This record gives sequence, C-alpha cells and structure tokens, in this order.
Amino acid sequence: MGVGGAILNLTGLRRMDLLRQAEAAECGLASVGMVASYFGYRTDLSTLRREHAISLKGATLKDIIDIAGKIGLGSRAVRCELDELKDLRTPAILHWDMNHFVVLKSADKARITILDPAKGRCSFKLEDVSEHFTGVALELSPTPQFQRKRMRQPVRLSSLVKLDGSTWKALGQGLVLSLILQVFVLLSPYFMQIVIDEAVLKADLSLLGAVATGFALLKVFEVASTILRGLVFQFLSNVVSFDMRASLFHHMLRLPLTYFHRRHVGDIQQRFQSLGPIRDLVVNGAIMALIDGVLAISIGALLFAYNSTLGLIACAAILLYGLLRFAFLEVSKRLSGDLIVAEAKENTKFLETLRAMQTVKVAGAENMRGNLWRNLAADTINATIRIGNINIGYDAISQAILGLSTILIVYIAAQSVIAGGMTVGMITAFLAYKSQLEQRLMALLEQWIAFKLLDVHLERVADIALHQREPGIDAPVLERELKGEIDLQNVHFRYAPHEAPILNGVNLSIKPGEFVALTGPSGAGKSTLLRILMGLYQPSAGQVLFDQLPVTTWGPTSIRAQIGVVMQDDTLLAGSIAENIALFDEHIDMERVRWAAEAACIADDIERMPMTYRSLVGDMGTTLSGGQQQRIMLARALYRRPKVLIMDEGTAHLDVATEQKINTALKRLEITRIAAAHRPETIAAADRVIGVKGGFVGELKMPPRAPVKPKVPAGGPGESGPIAASRELQEILFGSNAMGRADEWGE
Repeated sequence: MGVGGAILNLTGLRRMDLLRQAEAAECGLASVGMVASYFGYRTDLSTLRREHAISLKGATLKDIIDIAGKIGLGSRAVRCELDELKDLRTPAILHWDMNHFVVLKSADKARITILDPAKGRCSFKLEDVSEHFTGVALELSPTPQFQRKRMRQPVRLSSLVKLDGSTWKALGQGLVLSLILQVFVLLSPYFMQIVIDEAVLKADLSLLGAVATGFALLKVFEVASTILRGLVFQFLSNVVSFDMRASLFHHMLRLPLTYFHRRHVGDIQQRFQSLGPIRDLVVNGAIMALIDGVLAISIGALLFAYNSTLGLIACAAILLYGLLRFAFLEVSKRLSGDLIVAEAKENTKFLETLRAMQTVKVAGAENMRGNLWRNLAADTINATIRIGNINIGYDAISQAILGLSTILIVYIAAQSVIAGGMTVGMITAFLAYKSQLEQRLMALLEQWIAFKLLDVHLERVADIALHQREPGIDAPVLERELKGEIDLQNVHFRYAPHEAPILNGVNLSIKPGEFVALTGPSGAGKSTLLRILMGLYQPSAGQVLFDQLPVTTWGPTSIRAQIGVVMQDDTLLAGSIAENIALFDEHIDMERVRWAAEAACIADDIERMPMTYRSLVGDMGTTLSGGQQQRIMLARALYRRPKVLIMDEGTAHLDVATEQKINTALKRLEITRIAAAHRPETIAAADRVIGVKGGFVGELKMPPRAPVKPKVPAGGPGESGPIAASRELQEILFGSNAMGRADEWGE
C-alpha cells in the first residue's frame, strides 16, 4: 500500500445512482456525483456542471478532490495493488486506462464491479483489471459539512410536448373511437356464448342467422372505427413528433458553441432520436393505458360475475407476472441505457469515419477503422441480445404462468359444467374474457414499464433541453448600424476556473476600417480572441465594446448580422454554390452573390464550371480545391455586406497573388478587418500587427513597405516589396525576440 496509509474496510447498504457522462471529458465529475449519491447527495450532471465547471481537457485527481470538497466529501488518495482493491472503502474512484475515472462499487478476491460513466455497470475478473487500473484510487467520505439533499432538474413532458386546440380535439376523438372499438371487442365473447348455448345446443337456425347478421353489422362499424382511429392517431403522431423535434432543434441551435465542442456528434444525434419513444408514449401509450385500465376493471368485474373463483385465479396469475416484471425493472432500465450508449458510440464512429474518409484512405487505414466500427457494432448487438434474453425470459415465464392458470380454470370450469353451475357457452365466453383481461393488464403493465424506462430517454433529452441557451440569444435585435469600432477592455478568458488563463487582461482598440492582423505561436489564443469578438465565448472578466456599446447591449444576434466570418474549420453545406454564398437565404439576391464572388476572386472559377452558380457542393465531397472552398466561404461572409470581417487563417490556402488581389478588393470595401494569420504576406498587408503570446497581446513594429518591383525575380538580388517585407517579418515573428517579452505587455 502506498501513499495515504492503511485502507479502511467499511461497508454500507446505500443505493448509488449511475450517472452517464454526456460530455467527452466529464468522467471525473460524473464519478464524484455517483459517490455523492451513495451518501445521499442526489443530483444530476447538468446541476453539477453549472456548479463545478470542467475543462474540455478533463479533470485531474486534484480537480476531483476540490469538487468533492465543495460538496462536503473528504478525500484520501491511495496507491494500491489489485489484491488490495477489496480493502478500499467503497464506493471509491479509480484511475482507469490512464485517461478515465470510474467508480468502484464492490470488490472481492475474484471480481470487481465498477460504474463506468461512459459504459455503465461493468464487472471484471481480478486478473483482467490490471489492463485498466493504474494503481491510483480515491476514497471519499462525508465530512461534518456534508448535507443530504436532492438537487435534480428533470425535464418534464409538458416542456417537450405542447398541445394546441386541434391536437386536444384529435386526442379526444382518438379516445372516443378507441372506446367504441373496445365495446365491440367486449361483445365478441358474448356472441360466442349466445351461438353455443342458444343456437347450437338448441338447433335454432333462425336465431343463429339473426345473431350472425347483427354481429356482422357490428363488425362493419368496428372496421370503420378502426380506420378512423388509425387516421386520427397518425395525425396525432405526426403533429406531436414534428412539434417536439422542431422545438428541441430550435433550442439546440441556440445553445452555446462550447456545448457542441464538448460532445460527440453521434451522441447528440442519438439524444435527439430519444424523442421517438417519448412521442410514442404520449400519443399511443397514454390513451391506451387509460383505455386498458378502464377495460381491465370492466372485464375483471365480468369474470367475477361469471365465477368468482375463476376470476380470482385469472387475476392472481396476472398479478404474479406483474410482480416478476417489477422485480427486474431496474435491470431493464440499466440494459436499455447500455443499448442507447452503445448505439451512440457506434453512430459516432460511423459518422466520424465518413467525415474523415480521405484521411482513412490516404493512410490505408480502412481495415483499422473497420475493426474499430465492428467492435462498437458488436457492443450494440450484445446489448440488444441482453435485452432480448430478458424479454425471452419474460415471455416464457408469462406463457408458463398464464398457461397453467388456463389449465386450472378449464379444469374447475368443466367440473362446474358437470355440476350444472355453468354452460359450455359460458366457459367459452369466460376464457375469451380471461384472454382479453390478460392482454389488457399485460399491456397496461408494459405501458407502465415503458413509462418508467422513459426516464432513460428523458435524461438524454434533458442534456439538450435543460442546457442554458447562449447568453442574449433571445434578446430583442438592436436596430442600429455597426460602424466597425471595437474595444477590448481588460478581457480575461479561461475554459474552467481551475485552468490557467488563455487571455490575461487584454486591452485592444480597433478603429473603423482598420485592418489588424493577430499573430503568434499556435495555441497562443488568437482563435479564442476572435471567438470572444463574435460572442461565441464569454469573457471570464472584462468586456467587449462595439461602437462604444457593450456587446451585451447589442446582443449576439445584432452583432452577428453585421459581421462576416471565415474560420479555419468552416465547411460548405450541401447545396449549390449560390446557396452556400447566400447561406441558404430564402430570397437569394443573385446580383449580390456575383458581387461577393467577384470580391472574393472566385467568380471566374465559378463561371468556368458547367452549372456555374448552380454547381452542387457539400461538406462530404466536392471537386473544389482548398483555395476555392476558402474563397467561397469568404464570398459567403461578404454576401451579408458586413461592417466587420473576421478571418482565422481565412486565406491560408491561397497563393500570394490571389491573396493580394483579395486584400486589394477588401480594402476598397472600407470595412474593419481582423485576421489571425501566420503567413508573412498576410501580416505584411495589415495596418497594424498585434502579437499574442502567453495570454497577453502587444503591438508589433512592422518594417516599412517598400515599393513593388515585379520584374525582379523573387529571391534574387535587389529583392524588395512584399517578399522583402516578408523576410523581415519572419525575423520579427519567428526570431528569438520575435514576440518581445511578456512583461512588456502586462503582468
């Protein structure tokens, strides 16, 4: 045993919640939440995130200790061997696979059971644990400051489903039609009883014909009601599905950019698809549960009216099956969660491979990616099999219970017929009603179980629905034209409270129409600074002003409507070139599209294409070069006639001559330009150059621009103009004293 001394051997009988991580790097936060739930501090991840921010880079053991301390849990880090895991005070947090945290639920000499925020409940043989466990564990225990509390923010169905007057009317119609159908169903056994007792046994053909005719007419009404009910529920299903999806998508588009940076695209897609089971329960499940409940009571009363002993046997058999289902409810919920997570991982890997197909092929990694996907697909199949095995077991047990009860009922009923207490027709009707009661109660039970399992889907949807929207995104649009003046006043930024600052007290003023280049080492914070200007990131301290008004006064919608942006990771969307330049504007102004293309120096390339501006492009595949795509993105930014143009390596794929043409065209627009760049040619064209390094910014002195002499070969004697300036820039930017000292810019 290493650091921390001897391990305490204490046990408890409390219940621990399984918290599944939604973000890629929040396993540590989820692990703390699970341990806290064991001691009575029950919360969800959305609440934990708001109170304890975690960086995209994840959490260290120290971060976990700090978070646990804020909750009121004392920590003790220990080093232990595999055979000492059983001596840990559980639940404990284990460092896993060198980059992950899990919760140790229990351990003995042969096996351990963990709760993995990424995979769920897992069990390992002790000899297999060495492949994952790094030897570091964290014991947690309540301090006097710890308080048992419940801090959960569940998503409510009412927040997802909004029913207007027409939908409520259709819901009522569906309910009435369903009740009518059930009346026909209830009459069918009685029809068989009349036919057997009154027509067959008495050889009354006229009665048989009359009864058959009457029930034939009822069957016609039943078919008509079935058609109408199907149409009504089809309408309901589509309306509710559209409203739920549209509402959630509307909300998702207004979430901060960091939400998407922290999650896998396949997981977000899978969470969105969890609306399907919710819709099914709202539209069909709720109504059918109500109808099944009413009919079960009615049929149960009929059975007891026929024979109380037989009715009691029938109800007891169904009750026994219900208790069995209830006993395994938590297992079903856990397996359903495992399946959803497995499907999300498989989907993420599939989409990731599609988007990186060129990289996969160039690297010859088809087999490797195929194996990775197959492993995840196998996990999905295995999760499906586990659920299938449970369902097969349920079906077998239900058939056994209900089959034995039927045999017992027939035996007792036959004795009653022999004794003259019941007729053959009554037995036939009773068995039919018993079958209906079984169907209704089992359906009601399944709906109740589906409702309980709905928690799994609601929790996943809650990650989207309950996440706070981007600050100011819903504020009224400020009707004011932007001039292009920008001021940053003592701006600080860090991704999480415990992380080192990315920007530290930045002060910067940019005049309208000025071209400012940001330069510095990769990772210095240039892109972060641009995202703060766009309102995509919120400063940790300080403020950003446009035209001497705080950005919070403008609101993100007002600002973004008047700025153009070209980021280094921008993509084209599936559609025509014109649609991409106009960003799928409902009323595309082709004159403005052509103007933007001219300004971006892409018009000639487009005109040479067979379909010109109607040529199709997309994010997954295009014949356009990197430079052509970048110029189309620049045209897209210019289409809006922005007052401020922000570019993050926006001309990195262009040759020098084309870039000079674009800079000349942009200069004529007299708009404010801010560009993050490494290329000396881009920097040389700027009015001012701002260096970014170590969280600080400072203006760099640029060499004077010499006149251009085109006839002198590049690199030859007498070299001057932009090329010469570029050489001097390289000395300034990349030499030993390129960025100056950080203490010259601030402390």
